Amino acid sequence: MKKRLLRLKSKLLLPMLFLLLMAMSMVGSAQNVTVTTDKDDYWPGQWVIITGSGWQNDAEVQLTLTHLDPLPDPLHSHESWKVAPKADGTLYYEWFVEDKESGTFFELLAEGLSTGLTAKTYFKDARNLSTLSVASQIGSLTYSTASSVTYVVTINSTGSGNVNNTTLAVSGLPAGASASFSPATVSPSNGTPSPTSILTITTSATTPAGSFTFTVAASNSGSSPTSVSGTGTLVISKANQTITWSNPTDITYGTELSATQLNATANVQGTFVYTPAAGTVLNAGIEQTLSVTFTPNNPSYNPVSKDVLINVNKKDASVVVDVQTKEYGSADPTLTGVLTGFMPADGVTAAY
Repeated sequence: MKKRLLRLKSKLLLPMLFLLLMAMSMVGSAQNVTVTTDKDDYWPGQWVIITGSGWQNDAEVQLTLTHLDPLPDPLHSHESWKVAPKADGTLYYEWFVEDKESGTFFELLAEGLSTGLTAKTYFKDARNLSTLSVASQIGSLTYSTASSVTYVVTINSTGSGNVNNTTLAVSGLPAGASASFSPATVSPSNGTPSPTSILTITTSATTPAGSFTFTVAASNSGSSPTSVSGTGTLVISKANQTITWSNPTDITYGTELSATQLNATANVQGTFVYTPAAGTVLNAGIEQTLSVTFTPNNPSYNPVSKDVLINVNKKDASVVVDVQTKEYGSADPTLTGVLTGFMPADGVTAAY
Protein backbone atom coordinates (compact mmCIF):
# COMPACT_ATOMS: atom_id res chain seq x y z
CA MET A 1 0.00 0.00 0.00
CA LYS A 2 2.81 2.37 0.95
CA LYS A 3 4.66 1.56 -2.29
CA ARG A 4 1.56 2.42 -4.29
CA LEU A 5 1.26 5.76 -2.50
CA LEU A 6 4.93 6.53 -3.20
CA ARG A 7 4.49 5.66 -6.88
CA LEU A 8 1.41 7.90 -6.99
CA LYS A 9 3.26 10.80 -5.40
CA SER A 10 6.13 10.38 -7.84
CA LYS A 11 3.74 10.42 -10.75
CA LEU A 12 2.15 13.62 -9.42
CA LEU A 13 5.50 15.34 -8.72
CA LEU A 14 6.83 14.96 -12.26
CA PRO A 15 3.96 16.86 -13.91
CA MET A 16 4.16 19.52 -11.20
CA LEU A 17 7.91 19.94 -11.74
CA PHE A 18 7.31 20.25 -15.50
CA LEU A 19 4.63 22.88 -14.91
CA LEU A 20 6.99 24.78 -12.57
CA LEU A 21 9.74 24.78 -15.19
CA MET A 22 7.28 25.95 -17.82
CA ALA A 23 6.11 28.73 -15.52
CA MET A 24 9.69 29.78 -14.87
CA SER A 25 10.36 29.81 -18.60
CA MET A 26 7.26 31.87 -19.21
CA VAL A 27 8.33 34.32 -16.52
CA GLY A 28 11.76 34.56 -18.15
CA SER A 29 10.32 35.15 -21.59
CA ALA A 30 7.90 37.74 -20.29
CA GLN A 31 10.46 39.67 -18.26
CA ASN A 32 10.87 43.32 -19.21
CA VAL A 33 14.30 44.05 -20.69
CA THR A 34 15.41 47.53 -21.72
CA VAL A 35 18.29 49.30 -23.40
CA THR A 36 18.58 53.10 -23.43
CA THR A 37 21.07 55.89 -24.14
CA ASP A 38 21.60 58.95 -21.96
CA LYS A 39 20.65 61.36 -24.80
CA ASP A 40 18.82 61.33 -28.10
CA ASP A 41 21.57 62.96 -30.13
CA TYR A 42 25.30 63.55 -29.82
CA TRP A 43 28.12 65.60 -31.29
CA PRO A 44 31.30 64.02 -32.64
CA GLY A 45 33.75 63.62 -29.78
CA GLN A 46 31.11 62.70 -27.19
CA TRP A 47 30.49 59.39 -25.44
CA VAL A 48 27.18 57.53 -25.74
CA ILE A 49 26.26 56.12 -22.32
CA ILE A 50 24.34 52.84 -22.85
CA THR A 51 22.40 51.32 -19.95
CA GLY A 52 19.84 48.55 -19.59
CA SER A 53 17.81 46.56 -17.09
CA GLY A 54 16.06 43.21 -16.72
CA TRP A 55 18.96 41.09 -18.02
CA GLN A 56 19.53 39.02 -14.85
CA ASN A 57 18.79 35.74 -16.70
CA ASP A 58 21.55 36.38 -19.26
CA ALA A 59 25.22 35.80 -18.70
CA GLU A 60 25.98 38.10 -21.64
CA VAL A 61 24.06 40.67 -23.70
CA GLN A 62 25.16 41.41 -27.25
CA LEU A 63 24.93 45.06 -28.38
CA THR A 64 24.70 45.70 -32.11
CA LEU A 65 24.82 49.20 -33.66
CA THR A 66 23.28 49.65 -37.12
CA HIS A 67 23.42 52.75 -39.34
CA LEU A 68 20.10 54.03 -40.56
CA ASP A 69 19.57 56.63 -43.30
CA PRO A 70 21.62 58.71 -44.04
CA LEU A 71 24.58 56.39 -44.21
CA PRO A 72 28.04 57.78 -43.47
CA ASP A 73 30.53 58.54 -46.19
CA PRO A 74 32.59 56.44 -46.55
CA LEU A 75 30.25 53.59 -45.64
CA HIS A 76 31.40 51.59 -42.62
CA SER A 77 29.91 49.18 -40.13
CA HIS A 78 30.38 48.46 -36.45
CA GLU A 79 31.21 45.25 -34.63
CA SER A 80 28.93 43.88 -31.95
CA TRP A 81 29.89 44.09 -28.30
CA LYS A 82 29.19 41.61 -25.54
CA VAL A 83 28.41 43.00 -22.11
CA ALA A 84 27.99 41.01 -18.90
CA PRO A 85 24.99 42.27 -16.85
CA LYS A 86 25.35 42.83 -13.15
CA ALA A 87 23.61 40.61 -10.63
CA ASP A 88 20.61 42.95 -10.54
CA GLY A 89 20.20 42.66 -14.32
CA THR A 90 21.54 46.11 -15.22
CA LEU A 91 24.17 46.68 -17.86
CA TYR A 92 26.47 49.57 -18.75
CA TYR A 93 28.57 50.39 -21.81
CA GLU A 94 30.16 53.48 -23.38
CA TRP A 95 30.61 54.13 -27.12
CA PHE A 96 32.65 57.02 -28.60
CA VAL A 97 31.18 59.07 -31.47
CA GLU A 98 33.79 59.72 -34.17
CA ASP A 99 33.81 62.63 -36.63
CA LYS A 100 32.83 60.32 -39.48
CA GLU A 101 29.53 59.55 -37.72
CA SER A 102 28.28 63.14 -38.13
CA GLY A 103 24.68 63.29 -39.34
CA THR A 104 24.04 59.56 -38.88
CA PHE A 105 20.98 57.89 -37.30
CA PHE A 106 21.53 54.69 -35.33
CA GLU A 107 19.57 51.66 -34.19
CA LEU A 108 20.95 49.98 -31.05
CA LEU A 109 19.88 46.34 -30.56
CA ALA A 110 20.45 44.49 -27.27
CA GLU A 111 20.02 40.69 -27.34
CA GLY A 112 20.31 38.34 -24.39
CA LEU A 113 22.52 35.42 -25.45
CA SER A 114 20.85 33.06 -22.95
CA THR A 115 17.19 34.09 -23.08
CA GLY A 116 17.08 35.43 -26.63
CA LEU A 117 15.22 38.50 -25.35
CA THR A 118 15.77 41.71 -27.29
CA ALA A 119 15.35 45.46 -26.79
CA LYS A 120 15.97 48.38 -29.13
CA THR A 121 16.56 52.09 -28.93
CA TYR A 122 17.50 54.82 -31.40
CA PHE A 123 19.76 57.87 -31.34
CA LYS A 124 21.54 60.16 -33.77
CA ASP A 125 24.72 62.14 -34.26
CA ALA A 126 23.10 65.50 -35.00
CA ARG A 127 24.44 68.55 -36.82
CA ASN A 128 27.50 69.95 -35.12
CA LEU A 129 28.58 73.58 -34.71
CA SER A 130 32.08 73.59 -36.23
CA THR A 131 33.55 77.10 -36.53
CA LEU A 132 32.62 80.76 -36.11
CA SER A 133 34.13 83.68 -38.01
CA VAL A 134 33.86 87.44 -37.49
CA ALA A 135 34.35 89.63 -40.57
CA SER A 136 36.15 92.99 -40.62
CA GLN A 137 34.68 96.08 -38.99
CA ILE A 138 32.22 97.99 -41.14
CA GLY A 139 32.32 101.71 -40.31
CA SER A 140 34.66 103.83 -38.21
CA LEU A 141 34.71 105.08 -34.63
CA THR A 142 36.44 108.05 -33.02
CA TYR A 143 36.98 108.70 -29.34
CA SER A 144 34.63 111.23 -27.68
CA THR A 145 31.87 110.58 -30.26
CA ALA A 146 29.20 107.95 -29.57
CA SER A 147 28.62 105.80 -32.65
CA SER A 148 28.17 102.22 -33.95
CA VAL A 149 29.90 99.76 -36.27
CA THR A 150 28.81 96.36 -37.58
CA TYR A 151 30.30 92.93 -38.28
CA VAL A 152 29.04 89.90 -40.18
CA VAL A 153 29.24 86.82 -37.95
CA THR A 154 29.09 83.42 -39.69
CA ILE A 155 28.29 80.25 -37.74
CA ASN A 156 29.39 77.11 -39.60
CA SER A 157 28.11 73.59 -38.94
CA THR A 158 28.58 70.04 -40.17
CA GLY A 159 26.42 66.96 -40.23
CA SER A 160 22.69 66.58 -40.74
CA GLY A 161 19.61 67.99 -39.05
CA ASN A 162 19.12 71.25 -37.22
CA VAL A 163 20.86 73.04 -34.35
CA ASN A 164 17.90 75.07 -33.15
CA ASN A 165 18.09 78.20 -31.00
CA THR A 166 21.83 78.72 -31.12
CA THR A 167 22.47 81.86 -29.06
CA LEU A 168 25.24 84.42 -29.59
CA ALA A 169 27.21 86.40 -27.02
CA VAL A 170 30.16 88.84 -26.97
CA SER A 171 32.94 89.24 -24.41
CA GLY A 172 36.07 91.38 -24.19
CA LEU A 173 34.59 94.75 -25.20
CA PRO A 174 36.12 97.94 -23.72
CA ALA A 175 34.31 99.99 -21.10
CA GLY A 176 31.33 101.90 -22.41
CA ALA A 177 30.75 99.58 -25.39
CA SER A 178 27.69 97.37 -25.86
CA ALA A 179 26.68 94.74 -28.44
CA SER A 180 23.56 93.31 -30.06
CA PHE A 181 22.86 90.66 -32.70
CA SER A 182 20.29 90.53 -35.50
CA PRO A 183 18.97 87.89 -35.39
CA ALA A 184 19.70 87.14 -31.75
CA THR A 185 19.60 83.37 -32.35
CA VAL A 186 20.38 81.24 -35.42
CA SER A 187 19.48 77.67 -36.40
CA PRO A 188 21.99 75.91 -38.67
CA SER A 189 20.18 73.34 -40.81
CA ASN A 190 20.51 71.22 -43.95
CA GLY A 191 19.24 74.16 -46.02
CA THR A 192 21.33 76.77 -44.20
CA PRO A 193 24.44 75.10 -42.77
CA SER A 194 26.24 78.45 -42.25
CA PRO A 195 23.75 81.10 -41.09
CA THR A 196 24.89 84.67 -40.39
CA SER A 197 24.00 87.34 -37.87
CA ILE A 198 24.85 91.05 -37.88
CA LEU A 199 26.75 92.13 -34.80
CA THR A 200 26.36 95.82 -33.91
CA ILE A 201 28.81 97.34 -31.41
CA THR A 202 27.91 100.75 -30.01
CA THR A 203 30.42 102.92 -28.19
CA SER A 204 29.88 105.87 -25.86
CA ALA A 205 31.75 109.17 -25.80
CA THR A 206 33.98 107.79 -23.03
CA THR A 207 34.92 104.48 -24.66
CA PRO A 208 38.73 104.67 -24.91
CA ALA A 209 40.57 104.70 -28.22
CA GLY A 210 42.58 101.67 -29.28
CA SER A 211 42.43 98.29 -30.96
CA PHE A 212 40.50 95.70 -28.95
CA THR A 213 40.14 91.96 -29.59
CA PHE A 214 36.72 90.63 -28.61
CA THR A 215 35.24 87.12 -28.67
CA VAL A 216 31.92 86.02 -30.16
CA ALA A 217 30.58 82.68 -28.90
CA ALA A 218 27.72 80.61 -30.32
CA SER A 219 26.21 77.97 -28.03
CA ASN A 220 23.32 75.55 -28.05
CA SER A 221 21.69 74.21 -24.90
CA GLY A 222 19.84 71.27 -26.46
CA SER A 223 20.18 67.64 -25.50
CA SER A 224 23.75 67.75 -26.86
CA PRO A 225 25.10 71.18 -25.88
CA THR A 226 28.07 72.55 -27.78
CA SER A 227 29.70 75.90 -28.50
CA VAL A 228 32.14 77.52 -30.91
CA SER A 229 33.81 80.90 -30.82
CA GLY A 230 35.78 83.35 -32.94
CA THR A 231 37.47 86.70 -32.46
CA GLY A 232 37.03 90.13 -34.02
CA THR A 233 38.79 93.47 -33.74
CA LEU A 234 37.20 96.73 -32.62
CA VAL A 235 39.17 99.82 -33.73
CA ILE A 236 38.47 103.23 -32.16
CA SER A 237 40.60 106.08 -33.52
CA LYS A 238 42.11 108.77 -31.33
CA ALA A 239 40.40 112.16 -31.37
CA ASN A 240 42.16 115.28 -32.65
CA GLN A 241 42.58 118.44 -30.58
CA THR A 242 42.72 122.05 -31.75
CA ILE A 243 45.28 124.42 -30.25
CA THR A 244 44.30 128.05 -29.83
CA TRP A 245 47.34 130.34 -30.36
CA SER A 246 47.54 133.64 -32.18
CA ASN A 247 50.56 135.51 -33.52
CA PRO A 248 52.10 137.41 -30.60
CA THR A 249 52.52 141.18 -30.72
CA ASP A 250 55.89 142.52 -31.90
CA ILE A 251 58.75 142.57 -29.46
CA THR A 252 62.04 144.44 -29.43
CA TYR A 253 65.38 142.79 -29.77
CA GLY A 254 66.65 141.79 -26.36
CA THR A 255 63.25 140.71 -25.01
CA GLU A 256 63.26 137.14 -23.71
CA LEU A 257 60.41 134.87 -24.82
CA SER A 258 57.97 134.29 -21.97
CA ALA A 259 54.38 133.27 -21.24
CA THR A 260 53.36 136.55 -22.86
CA GLN A 261 54.28 135.12 -26.25
CA LEU A 262 54.18 131.37 -25.45
CA ASN A 263 50.53 131.23 -24.45
CA ALA A 264 48.86 128.44 -26.48
CA THR A 265 45.75 126.79 -24.97
CA ALA A 266 43.78 123.55 -25.43
CA ASN A 267 40.46 122.34 -24.03
CA VAL A 268 41.94 119.23 -22.37
CA GLN A 269 44.77 118.77 -19.91
CA GLY A 270 48.23 118.10 -21.28
CA THR A 271 51.78 119.34 -21.79
CA PHE A 272 52.97 122.15 -24.10
CA VAL A 273 56.53 122.07 -25.47
CA TYR A 274 57.65 125.29 -27.23
CA THR A 275 60.40 125.80 -29.76
CA PRO A 276 62.28 128.06 -29.13
CA ALA A 277 61.80 127.65 -25.36
CA ALA A 278 60.97 130.36 -22.85
CA GLY A 279 63.98 132.57 -22.02
CA THR A 280 65.28 132.58 -25.58
CA VAL A 281 66.31 135.95 -27.07
CA LEU A 282 65.53 136.10 -30.79
CA ASN A 283 67.53 138.07 -33.30
CA ALA A 284 65.83 141.01 -34.88
CA GLY A 285 63.74 140.04 -37.87
CA ILE A 286 60.18 139.74 -39.13
CA GLU A 287 57.87 136.67 -39.21
CA GLN A 288 60.03 134.40 -37.16
CA THR A 289 58.44 131.02 -36.40
CA LEU A 290 57.39 129.92 -32.95
CA SER A 291 56.23 126.28 -32.62
CA VAL A 292 54.40 124.29 -29.99
CA THR A 293 53.60 120.56 -29.60
CA PHE A 294 50.75 119.63 -27.28
CA THR A 295 50.56 116.12 -25.78
CA PRO A 296 47.23 115.41 -24.02
CA ASN A 297 47.26 113.56 -20.71
CA ASN A 298 44.43 111.39 -22.05
CA PRO A 299 46.01 108.87 -24.48
CA SER A 300 42.74 108.74 -26.46
CA TYR A 301 43.66 112.13 -28.00
CA ASN A 302 46.31 112.65 -30.67
CA PRO A 303 49.24 115.00 -30.02
CA VAL A 304 48.96 118.21 -32.07
CA SER A 305 51.37 120.95 -33.20
CA LYS A 306 50.96 124.55 -34.33
CA ASP A 307 53.15 127.42 -35.56
CA VAL A 308 52.76 131.20 -35.16
CA LEU A 309 54.87 134.13 -36.38
CA ILE A 310 56.48 136.92 -34.38
CA ASN A 311 58.28 140.11 -35.41
CA VAL A 312 61.38 141.16 -33.49
CA ASN A 313 62.13 144.85 -33.99
CA LYS A 314 65.65 146.30 -33.94
CA LYS A 315 66.79 148.04 -30.80
CA ASP A 316 68.57 151.43 -30.82
CA ALA A 317 72.24 151.23 -29.75
CA SER A 318 74.70 154.03 -28.80
CA VAL A 319 78.11 154.81 -27.37
CA VAL A 320 78.42 157.67 -24.89
CA VAL A 321 82.03 158.75 -24.20
CA ASP A 322 82.78 160.12 -20.78
CA VAL A 323 84.05 163.73 -20.73
CA GLN A 324 87.74 164.02 -19.74
CA THR A 325 90.05 167.06 -19.28
CA LYS A 326 93.85 167.59 -19.17
CA GLU A 327 96.40 170.39 -18.90
CA TYR A 328 98.49 171.39 -21.86
CA GLY A 329 101.54 169.29 -22.10
CA SER A 330 100.27 166.58 -19.77
CA ALA A 331 99.57 162.98 -20.83
CA ASP A 332 96.23 162.07 -22.30
CA PRO A 333 93.76 160.74 -19.72
CA THR A 334 92.26 157.27 -20.04
CA LEU A 335 89.16 157.52 -22.14
CA THR A 336 85.99 155.70 -21.07
CA GLY A 337 82.44 155.45 -22.29
CA VAL A 338 79.12 153.62 -22.02
CA LEU A 339 77.62 151.22 -24.59
CA THR A 340 73.81 151.04 -24.60
CA GLY A 341 71.37 148.83 -26.56
CA PHE A 342 73.75 145.89 -26.91
CA MET A 343 73.29 142.38 -25.47
CA PRO A 344 76.20 140.52 -23.93
CA ALA A 345 75.75 137.83 -26.54
CA ASP A 346 76.38 140.45 -29.24
CA GLY A 347 80.05 140.60 -28.20
CA VAL A 348 80.32 144.35 -28.92
CA THR A 349 83.24 146.19 -27.29
CA ALA A 350 84.54 149.73 -27.62
CA ALA A 351 88.15 150.92 -28.02
CA TYR A 352 88.84 154.56 -27.12
